[in-house]
Order: sequence, then structure tokens, then C-alpha cells
Amino acid sequence: MRNINLTTESEVISPQDLSLLIGSCRIAKQIEWLDKYQWTYFLNAVRRPIVGRAYLREKLSGKEPQSNFKSPTWQLDTTQIK
Repeated sequence: MRNINLTTESEVISPQDLSLLIGSCRIAKQIEWLDKYQWTYFLNAVRRPIVGRAYLREKLSGKEPQSNFKSPTWQLDTTQIK
């Protein structure tokens, strides 16, 4: 059995590690799994899910990850427009 490599320098997990984690090589199944378990991920240009290594570590430790990926909520200030 192969272990997920958490010692590499990459900031994101490899496609092979994602396949091992989820149990499927099919991209559609990976996205379905990530959505089902409410994981934060991004889709790259070829629509492959990308998961951050730090996020993976926190998620697997049982802690709710502190996501820095979410956009801050803001509101346009129109009071200065004349």
C-alpha cells in the first residue's frame, strides 16, 4: 500500500496522491468526492482538481482548516461619488 507523500516541497498534492486519497483516477469522481465531503479545491486549466498540501494536513488531522482562499466580504462605498 502506498502512502501519501507529505514531505515534498510542492504546495499542492500530486494527482497521484489525490487519486490515492479519493480512490479514483477519474476527475469527475474526484470532484464529486471533494464536493460531497466539503473540501476546498481549485480547478486548473484542464479542469483537474487542485488541493493544497497544508489544507490536506489540517483536514486529515480532524481540524477545520483555516482557509485563506476565501474572498473577503466587502461593499462598494458610493458615499464619495459625486
